Amino acid sequence: MAMPAVVPVVEEGLGNSSYLLDLDDGRALVVDPGRDPTLYLAEAKRRRLSVAFSVERHLHADFISGSRELAARGAEIVAPAAAGLEFPARGLGDGEEVDLGGVRLRALATPGHTPEHLAYLLLDGDAPQAVFSGGSLLVGAVARTDLISAEETEPLARALWRSLQERVLSLPDELPVYPTHGAGSFCSAPAGADRVTTIGREKATNPLLAAPDEDAFVRLLLDRLGSYPPYFLRLRERNRRGPHIYGTPQPTLRPLDAEGVRQLQSDGAEIVDVRSAEAFAAAHIPGSLSIPLRPQFASWLGWLVADDVPLVILKDPSQNGAEVVRQALGVGYERLAGELHGGIDAWTEAGHPVAHMALVDATSVTGPVLDVRQDTEFEAGHLPGVLHVELGELAAAAADLPGDGLAAMCTHGERAATAASVLERAGREGVRDRGMSASPQHADTRQPMLRLGLRANLAEFSLLVGVNALVGGMVGQERTVLPLLAERVFHLHAFTAALTFIVAFGAVKAATNFFAGTLSDRVGRKPVLVAGWLVGLPVPLLLIWAPTWGWIIFANVLLGLNQGLTWSTTVIMKIDLAGPERRGLAMGLNEAAGYGAVAATALATGYIAARAGLRPEPFFLGLAYAGLGVGLSVLFVRETRGHARHEAATRSSADGVLSTRQVFVLTSFKEHALSAVCQAGMVNNLNDGLAWGIFPLFFARHGLSVGRIGVLAALYPAVWGLGQLVTGALSDRWGRKWLIAAGMWTQAVAIGLIAASAGFVPWAVGAVLLGAGTAMVYPTLLAAVGDVAHPNWRASSVGVYRLWRDGGFAVGALLAGVVADLLGLAVAIWTVAALTAASGLVVVFRMYETHRRGAGLAPV
Repeated sequence: MAMPAVVPVVEEGLGNSSYLLDLDDGRALVVDPGRDPTLYLAEAKRRRLSVAFSVERHLHADFISGSRELAARGAEIVAPAAAGLEFPARGLGDGEEVDLGGVRLRALATPGHTPEHLAYLLLDGDAPQAVFSGGSLLVGAVARTDLISAEETEPLARALWRSLQERVLSLPDELPVYPTHGAGSFCSAPAGADRVTTIGREKATNPLLAAPDEDAFVRLLLDRLGSYPPYFLRLRERNRRGPHIYGTPQPTLRPLDAEGVRQLQSDGAEIVDVRSAEAFAAAHIPGSLSIPLRPQFASWLGWLVADDVPLVILKDPSQNGAEVVRQALGVGYERLAGELHGGIDAWTEAGHPVAHMALVDATSVTGPVLDVRQDTEFEAGHLPGVLHVELGELAAAAADLPGDGLAAMCTHGERAATAASVLERAGREGVRDRGMSASPQHADTRQPMLRLGLRANLAEFSLLVGVNALVGGMVGQERTVLPLLAERVFHLHAFTAALTFIVAFGAVKAATNFFAGTLSDRVGRKPVLVAGWLVGLPVPLLLIWAPTWGWIIFANVLLGLNQGLTWSTTVIMKIDLAGPERRGLAMGLNEAAGYGAVAATALATGYIAARAGLRPEPFFLGLAYAGLGVGLSVLFVRETRGHARHEAATRSSADGVLSTRQVFVLTSFKEHALSAVCQAGMVNNLNDGLAWGIFPLFFARHGLSVGRIGVLAALYPAVWGLGQLVTGALSDRWGRKWLIAAGMWTQAVAIGLIAASAGFVPWAVGAVLLGAGTAMVYPTLLAAVGDVAHPNWRASSVGVYRLWRDGGFAVGALLAGVVADLLGLAVAIWTVAALTAASGLVVVFRMYETHRRGAGLAPV
């Protein structure tokens, strides 16, 4: 059989990778699952699989295993027999195999990282397909051997040398290697971003494998070992005995009032403040510990807090309490007493005291500076004259540090906030948080902390809404006037010929969307946005001066490039800024601005054309839009790719790194929700092409004036644009799937009404319904793509979706033009109505709900 699909599921904060294997028979196998089974179950469901096996490579010290959670749902646990598990599992020894129904999993004893360690060789017949190396071989490193005891560290390092030489490196050079630990894991030392490698690559590049003999390997490995969190010493035994099974969703945080929190604190509970460094510095509960919520939250919780005391969480209302629970349980913190309901405001309103802390940067700091980064970071570069203590050792060293008024520093500010709170708890006075980066040459000013959300990025988001209104206006200048120009100025009476401008626009815009997404992932969002505006500058001039219809088509080629580059990029930038919680609202605001401008410009150009003629005056608006768009984009718009990277770092997800081809195939065909969204988007814009090219001619054939055609041309996008202010936010509450299906069916009814009736009033009703149906669909489709696509390849996925969606312009213009030429305008409109209804059915039967709001939090 073919090599099973291997899906990495990365826990960025702990630096670990699990893997889900699609066994191609409706079953899946998971290797080294973390405690929360949600991601594995969701990925299996997405692929229509059931998890049949949960495979452990060793007793984990850095996280609680999720194998028992998966076993509670029917999976069989496979683990090293030497681990001595105290719960049901199939124990394997060296050379023993598991038949997976076409492929086999063979255990390879590879002691070193731990005594019981197994690697697993995946075999198809006798041919190796992959090795799941665990800690025996990592990307550019091997896992540490000092987690058992000081006495066992060197013997295990020697055992690891023998495991590598005798069992691992003898495998084929081209064999894929899937390790457990990667960048960010305290079980290993690699700094690179790669998490998957091959045997041959490691032979050629891994510095530890370059050691000439066992003694040299041991010296090199042991010299590289740094500190690790003390919770590592507890979890091996917890995993051997068997962790408690919580199920899904995981338990939630019980709301506590201020008096309850005060009493718990006096009884010995630990208050962990997960807010930002800035919020903690502004006001915090005296004696609380600052550990800002981020992917590394669990590591620092496990390093600094005992696991046998109750924990009270203080967070901002916008922060996800479920993520706090997930990370805490993932490293064995079970005693979660709850969260302070109402946050710091509730504490102050109850009359309890708060503490404050200075937050300084490089330009204002005076006095001693304490660098709390890891030793390896400090050795790689630091400011002259600073003190240095690793954050994990700071509580023990606080009393011995010289002087008061210390400014704590790290790389981005979070560890500095934690250090400042540790020093404050130790009684040090005048502690300051100096969260800036350091290098041997200079001190950078404090790096801005990127935040996701509409409120946090309101100014930049509002600017991009305005820019997208200008983008929409560029299309709106054509909506009323250009179909009439084709018939009355250029005397094109065949519908197919008259609609060639839409075919050109749609085909070019669709292709450009795809490349815009890929480009914005590679070079950044802003350069693509600026390029789009520069391409659009000549469009109004070409429309004004075009001597032949060929020039109009050329103008629409440029307009397609302009729209593909600018509209795609503003969408991607808003998704970057908004974060996952309000993505539907963000898309609603974006599309409302764009299509509101389409409507306003269509109405304005119809009014101008009725009084001043079809050219040149209606296109003066386009000149103004293009000039403003260039100016705002160059001078004021800021790059947002960093926000996507920030979200990627805070999201544990499958398929974090994909090639362009993989993204295209996944978005277009393989992923059920994304492919359903793509076809719905295509049919939606097929409808828009109909409204743009056929409806004005249909209305004119029935004797409607240019002015009233302009009203109808504006009415549909106006309802569409304004409606998205409601429907985008609605999809955040109700979900995406059924809003999309209902929107497609509403559009089908509207198009049928227009085809079946005659007169301004029923056509206006149809236009309103068509706008309402499109409003239900348009921002929701984009939000669904944002839900499913990983931030690392989201821009590319948005580009693929918009490729299919805007291909609907070309398909719609060709289809409607050919049918209208053969059978008449009414039949063409009815044909599109039928396709739209069918598209809604595809959504119902293929798409799953992509936006499930997290459950609220209650007691553990």
